[in-house]
Amino acid sequence: MIDTHCHILPGLDDGAPDEGHALEMALVAVADGITGIVATPHDIPGLYPFDGDKANEALARLKNELEREGIKLSLYPGCEVALAPELERRHADKGLPTIAGKGRHLLLELPLEEIPPYAEDVFYKLQLKGLIPVIAHPERNLAVLQRPAWVREMVERGILIQLSAPSITGLFGKKVQNMSEELARRGWVHLVASDAHSAGKRGPRLQAARQTLGGFLTAGALGWLFDTNPRLIVDGQEVKPFAGGNWLKKRMPFGWLAGPRGKARRKYQLML
Repeated sequence: MIDTHCHILPGLDDGAPDEGHALEMALVAVADGITGIVATPHDIPGLYPFDGDKANEALARLKNELEREGIKLSLYPGCEVALAPELERRHADKGLPTIAGKGRHLLLELPLEEIPPYAEDVFYKLQLKGLIPVIAHPERNLAVLQRPAWVREMVERGILIQLSAPSITGLFGKKVQNMSEELARRGWVHLVASDAHSAGKRGPRLQAARQTLGGFLTAGALGWLFDTNPRLIVDGQEVKPFAGGNWLKKRMPFGWLAGPRGKARRKYQLML
């Protein structure tokens, strides 16, 4: 598997503070079956402004350390860009750091509290420039929790959706977990990434999320989310609609919505 969202570069943001911690994260990733990581330091003006030269230097140093330690993990450049109204202009001025440096897929972070009124206009202008927005962890956004159909609307516009593995496994609470599962169930998701910030609870792990989604998604759907699409994005290729047969496993005729999780799903279905 390739993890397309990980704050592993040391000393650049709120992720790994130093190379020692970065190496610990790398070991966690390899133990979880991850073979490649897209290093995505934040780009938040005024807090964690992205510096391409520093990021490239940190990436090169970490690659050397991994090789020296015999850790078999590929690293790719990237960035998690905070959504802002001037993104299209910034791209025109100096370009924006895309996933794996392929110049195509741009990882974007929404504010957690809202969907800014300018969001869809920014997405459209970026698409006109040939970029494909990839929205990181929308399941944690308060506005999405209130109106998840917004995610469907973005998917219909050609925007890619990236869920966070810890959302799926419940690290951010039941509401976020239920939302992430509902988005996956609806097929409004294109890939899953760790959004790792440490080697601990928010470490670079994907297997647990894959197993959780495997409770209701088919093997073909899991392969599309965790294997096929991350590789396509890292290679700068187009993510095509799922064509691997059934998306959902056949569910039990009775009781599939029983229990508290089922009640939550019924609630979301009324909202969709």
